[in-house]
Amino acid sequence: RMSSTCSPATIAAWLTEVVSSSDANIVVVGPPRSGKTTLLSVLIGVIGSDERVMVLEPLPEVSASGVPFERLVCGHVDPGSVLGAALRRSPSRLVLSDLADGNGGGGILLRAFESMRRGSLATLTAGTPTDALWRLTDHAHGTGGDAVSILQSRVSNSVHLILGMSEIDGTPCLTSLAEILPYSGGGIELLELVRFEGVSERK
Repeated sequence: RMSSTCSPATIAAWLTEVVSSSDANIVVVGPPRSGKTTLLSVLIGVIGSDERVMVLEPLPEVSASGVPFERLVCGHVDPGSVLGAALRRSPSRLVLSDLADGNGGGGILLRAFESMRRGSLATLTAGTPTDALWRLTDHAHGTGGDAVSILQSRVSNSVHLILGMSEIDGTPCLTSLAEILPYSGGGIELLELVRFEGVSERK
């Protein structure tokens, strides 16, 4: 856990530790052009070079310097089939860039996270972490017969941290960091760890 008042350097160090040690499955959310893919690439960059990282995306956009990874570009191929092919290669980590958007995307993300140990990453287009959870649950609901309560439990068990991105004065900025609490039967609960409240001394 972190203090709600902390510096960008403290947040960066904490996220580096969480990602490098495979402590959590993380979803980066935000509107278009908010820097989701950029942050995703940064997070991939702190994964150990001895791990087998597989990136799944509709177009080749993710770039992580210094970290070898295998890329599977879906194009017009069914994302579920691409995910199956990735899982057969026994990756250490899965990274889903822009695959959770659209019909069925939530089901793909949940299937990916549930198939792996902790430490996988994904992006999702949404205005806020709360919106992202609603979209994820709604999209997953459209791909199967699970009741909403079951989907909420699956999301709570599979997604551990949500990072919210926004554009501030033309610059991509991490504006929120929230933990998803264990499911208790009353819906998905978010615990806000960090929230951006403004620029101080031009930093």
